[in-house]
Amino acid sequence: MEYHDHQRNLKQLARTPFIAKLAPSFQRRLVQLFDQGQISEPYQGSSRLGFYYQWLVRQAIIASNDYDLIAEEVIIQGDKQTLGAIDFLVRDRVTSELEHWEVALKFYLQSGSQWLGPNVKDALERKYERMLSHQLRLTSTAEYQRSWGETYGLPTQHRAIIQGYLFASGEALSLAEWVNPEAIKQDWYFIQEISDQWRRIEKPDWISPPSFSDALTIDYPLQRPIQCINQQGLRGFIVPGGWPDIFLNQ
Repeated sequence: MEYHDHQRNLKQLARTPFIAKLAPSFQRRLVQLFDQGQISEPYQGSSRLGFYYQWLVRQAIIASNDYDLIAEEVIIQGDKQTLGAIDFLVRDRVTSELEHWEVALKFYLQSGSQWLGPNVKDALERKYERMLSHQLRLTSTAEYQRSWGETYGLPTQHRAIIQGYLFASGEALSLAEWVNPEAIKQDWYFIQEISDQWRRIEKPDWISPPSFSDALTIDYPLQRPIQCINQQGLRGFIVPGGWPDIFLNQ
């Protein structure tokens, strides 16, 4: 799986919703960060979309006039195990504050009152809770302070940045207070419900989908959820019959 047109993908992040609400002033700065960002190096990382997204955020920070990249992927080691890794430590040039950013790009589908990842192994509430209760607390641990406190300092701002889309099922919605309703702009369908008005988007194109004419035809029988685009240029997810139950036991 190969990613391409990195500059287009970075620009698209300026128009990608933030699933978890942010302070309006900080969100405006992030949008500007992505819109004005520039790619400065080739991508040589993992094929996983999350790693690619993190690299795009890195490119935007490096090109920014508002932030300095202090450190990334800082490993926090406990006595017997690794506690985790900090995505980014950045210095706000306006306030001079050190900030800890955890970032993620996610696509969730509504299932009753839950928002599940396509493979149902991930859920929005679990992801957000882990960001707040574990990942963003890494810089407050004694292990961080002992290993990295003098080198980088202690962050005074902690940011949970989750971008992406929520795909509704048509059921009644009950959103947590921290969920941004503007991220809910898409729908998902069972494979038996659709016609040839949908075409498949390969995962490298999930950030910036191609036009309908450049997308791929859907392969039958459908084995897994796929992101698609229709003739109107709208995204959707198409899932096999029996989703999500058929994936819960895999």
